[in-house]
Amino acid sequence: MSDTRPKPFVFVLMPFEPAFRDIYELGIRAAASEAGAYAERVDEQIFDESILQRVYNQIAKADLIVADMTGRNANVFYEVGYAHALGKRTILLTREAADIPFDLKHFPHIVHGGSIADLKNELQRRIRWFAENPTTTFQTPLELAFFTEGRPITNGSALAFLLPRQEDTSDINIAFDVHNPTDRIIDGARAEIGLVVPEALRRAYAPNVSTVRVDTSRWMHVFTGLGAILPGAWRALRMRCQRRYLDREHGRELSVILRLFAEVGYRDTQFTIRFENRQDEAIVLDGNDQANAKTGTA
Repeated sequence: MSDTRPKPFVFVLMPFEPAFRDIYELGIRAAASEAGAYAERVDEQIFDESILQRVYNQIAKADLIVADMTGRNANVFYEVGYAHALGKRTILLTREAADIPFDLKHFPHIVHGGSIADLKNELQRRIRWFAENPTTTFQTPLELAFFTEGRPITNGSALAFLLPRQEDTSDINIAFDVHNPTDRIIDGARAEIGLVVPEALRRAYAPNVSTVRVDTSRWMHVFTGLGAILPGAWRALRMRCQRRYLDREHGRELSVILRLFAEVGYRDTQFTIRFENRQDEAIVLDGNDQANAKTGTA
């Protein structure tokens, strides 16, 4: 029977210069593949955030970090420090031992002297060992994913929240779901989730929500107390806003930001909320769904 478990993700930190191409393609990536893992550099990926934010996210997501310290590249050194701050398992590579400074010599490292064959064989052995001996440490909260009605919330999404009635006294129920997509525990107690909203939605209430002013026209509702989120588990975020302030001055289509705070930084997801006069539930509309909604097709 074939193994259906996901392959460990090896994120590679190294200069993107042509001189490093064979080391990466024939040494690092080949070693990861033969060890049952897959390796990627950030320049091979497609993304819409800044490259630095992408590097942070991929370091947090990775099962193992492989970093080529040859030439003491400042960016690589900085990224390795970030990986160590997260407690990520890290293997250092170098052509010359002198490129590994004293403070890093106690971390696992491979000195290959320019031999791709030696690098590949030793790295394959170490990656395989890490894959067979997974760590049980906590994953970073920045890996949390957000949904509504079972569909992901991403940058540029258009969320339709459906209004219950026309009365000024009606409340708007806003619901999000938080998901841990990793195979490790995420310590939600070390994270906060903020919903940055315009004036129209500033009056909100829920047992675990506090509200602060961000600037002259925006407010943030902060959710706390998520606790430990097990691998694959979900948490529900619910709050109620007063509808009376929505219809008068601000319209029914609002730009909001879902901001995830962690000790290592934060991640923003910007999207649009649109309110419609239907029953009390929420859906996400984007892409073909928006076109279908306009034409009335399914």
